[in-house]
Amino acid sequence: MRLRGESTPEDNEMEDGDVINAMNTQTGGADAGPATEVVKAEHLNLKVESSDGTQVSFKIKKATPFEKLFNAYAQKIGSDRNSIRFSFDGVRVEGHQTPESLEMEEEDVIHATVHQVGGCISVA
Repeated sequence: MRLRGESTPEDNEMEDGDVINAMNTQTGGADAGPATEVVKAEHLNLKVESSDGTQVSFKIKKATPFEKLFNAYAQKIGSDRNSIRFSFDGVRVEGHQTPESLEMEEEDVIHATVHQVGGCISVA
């Protein structure tokens, strides 16, 4: 028997000691599948690779802007943040973007290229 919210125990001829079994049902949307597929990882492990092949690993939340990772990388290698350009799949990555916005996956690699900013060579 299916109980409705407005019905009373008397309406359903219930007696003392009767048990009501309850279950949840989905009333809209797509079938999400098993619970293990519904929960997505909040963090990603990404790698930043320099032009010489050296890699530095970072764990970052999918919604964190890359600026935080870029600053940490620059500090780690002892370089000025403004002298490093980052790219993913051949496209430059900007500091306001996030791993989520670029649809990145676990262990993806961001390429870092150090650019010389200014300077000159004097010849005597």
